[in-house]
Amino acid sequence: MSKTFLPFAENPLSTSGDYVFHLAPISQGLVASMSNNTVHLLAYDPLTFKTSPSLRVIEGAHSAGSSITGLKAVDANTVVSTSDAGEIRLWDFRVSNSNRPQAEFRVLPPQNFGKKTDKPMPILSVDALAQRIAVGTELVGVDAGVHIFDLRGGSSEPAVSYVDSHNDDVTEIKFHPTDANALLSGSTDGLVNVYNTTIADEDEAVYQTINHGASIHSTGFLAEKRLYALSHMETLSVYQVADPDANVPEPAPVEFGDVRESWGCEYVIDVCPGYVAVGSHPEEDHAAQNFSLIPFLNETPDLANRLVFQGGHGEEVVRSLYIDDRSQVVYSGGEDGIVRVWKAEGLDCSKSYFSATPWRTEDAMEVDNDDNAVDEKKEKKEKKDKKHKKDKKHKKEKRFKPY
Repeated sequence: MSKTFLPFAENPLSTSGDYVFHLAPISQGLVASMSNNTVHLLAYDPLTFKTSPSLRVIEGAHSAGSSITGLKAVDANTVVSTSDAGEIRLWDFRVSNSNRPQAEFRVLPPQNFGKKTDKPMPILSVDALAQRIAVGTELVGVDAGVHIFDLRGGSSEPAVSYVDSHNDDVTEIKFHPTDANALLSGSTDGLVNVYNTTIADEDEAVYQTINHGASIHSTGFLAEKRLYALSHMETLSVYQVADPDANVPEPAPVEFGDVRESWGCEYVIDVCPGYVAVGSHPEEDHAAQNFSLIPFLNETPDLANRLVFQGGHGEEVVRSLYIDDRSQVVYSGGEDGIVRVWKAEGLDCSKSYFSATPWRTEDAMEVDNDDNAVDEKKEKKEKKDKKHKKDKKHKKEKRFKPY
């Protein structure tokens, strides 16, 4: 049986039409990015959240006129934010009242026909794990890439770059939850790539390419060898992760198709730990404007036992969620400029493969830095040229701009 919840508290971060873009948890509180180029630190405690403004606000987090495109926790104290101006900035919240980033990185486009430019590539997606930051870029000319920075090395240059595996904007980047060497990328070209980032050679590093057939909104790992792909047209599928050292056929994907009608929603927010988050904002006055968490265990949606968050963000799209099942609390950010807190009894992410707080598993993660690791891989397998044999993908006007 479904359960319904009302908001416990809310914090209007903007009253002038600005959106809440992203939410990222760190030890000091919940970090939120806004469309007005600000970053806010909010209290976790619902009572403090209800009565206090932002604990800290970073004004002008990125260059004037730019838009924040991503926000992720790097460790217990630090987040990384990215922008469409090509800025990758680290913010350490132990340093109080500072609008200066702890560090900044950027990705320059390759030299074309001898022409060199200092204008960085716009960044559209970001993820962080075990002191590594991965970003995906917008298509500029013929270039759209995946770049990985290693914070332990002290270099401002990417440690690894893959620039030939997508032929359109890279809209999603995800590390494997417990293996910082495994990485996913998704693009508006409809492809999801799986990389072994210990390998610099791109043909060898990309050991699986999945054609989802529609522009990728979100992708990630559901289990050690299972991943999902969600398109901007709300089509969802689950795929087997290939074993690069085994010559066995991949099983057929689990295809849910366009889930809007069958799951009773208008759009999919994202795949969260143990749940698929969906939203509804119909235009009819009498219609329910909610968002829901649909339990998603064993790759099966439990529609009858969804958790319904009544009222959601009104007529506005829910952009981001953070689920804290230990405190039985859900935080939501929407295009109304508000972050809401929901007390939700019955939250259970314990059966999920995800880690809701990434830094808490960091000590258990080991990144393979052995120079011999690459040599121990099996001999190079013959690969087709994926770059030039991709089918054209169908594109559609997005229900909302994802970046």
